Amino acid sequence: MILARNGAAPPAVTAGELVRQFGTWQARAAAGPVFITHHGRPRLVMLSLAAFEALATPSDADPGAVPPVSHVLEHLEQGFLALDGAMRVRAINAAACAFLMVSAEAVRGRALPLIWPGIEDRPGYAALARAVASGATTCLELPSFAREGRWLRLRAMPFAGGSACLFDDITDRLATERHEDARSATLAALAAHGEVGRALLSMRGTLAEVDAGFARLAGFAPDKLHGVRLTDILPLPLRRATADQVEAVLTGTPPPAFATRFLTRAGTERPVRLAFAPVRVHGAITGAVAIATAIEQPIDM
Repeated sequence: MILARNGAAPPAVTAGELVRQFGTWQARAAAGPVFITHHGRPRLVMLSLAAFEALATPSDADPGAVPPVSHVLEHLEQGFLALDGAMRVRAINAAACAFLMVSAEAVRGRALPLIWPGIEDRPGYAALARAVASGATTCLELPSFAREGRWLRLRAMPFAGGSACLFDDITDRLATERHEDARSATLAALAAHGEVGRALLSMRGTLAEVDAGFARLAGFAPDKLHGVRLTDILPLPLRRATADQVEAVLTGTPPPAFATRFLTRAGTERPVRLAFAPVRVHGAITGAVAIATAIEQPIDM
């Protein structure tokens, strides 16, 4: 039996009396439930809005509950693909659809080889299939099976009898790594050459960085050249012309390579050919690279 807050049974009113004295019973319902009877038996309950809302809210509701996982997946920047043991797509998020150029409706429930014929022969597919079949957690870098020339970094992990796969497009990262590898190899080749040196100039025309080859051509230890103006290691008659060339490259107009001389620590002059190129960061010039090459013929002063 339902009891009021004071432990007594709630008041009861017939439907007819409720209609005739609605204001009175409305006030009483604001303080607690009121039974509305029909033929002497309670049939309905009249409640205040606050009491109804309290009843309508599930008692186990967690006000801090997180949204469903599907909501999170749809907002991931990574692609998400859930596969069953037969390599059928069970779920796919918006990022994966965009990268793979498919719709969720078109691929859900279909096996990857049916979506992308010939995928079984693509590099990396066999490793992915093994990971799904074994339920192992693995990380793969493989060519995209949907977009020619693109590369993916894919992490597969066990998920409901199959695998959940998170992937990123790493094409640009790999290109950057290849560029850095080539740059490192170029610097190593310059160092091995012995007659070529490289220096980094600041916007003030000072030597911010020099390699061993450049220091050797200039006749100084590398640390002795740090912060020195490039023109200060040239004979006086050649400084003005070289300063103009430095200013040109730092203002975005790199000059052609030109011959000059380094004035070494020993007081001798070393004929070299200098070439400049601006260093740009986000489009803005932040300095310049100078390449010095030893030459045999001295230049006229």
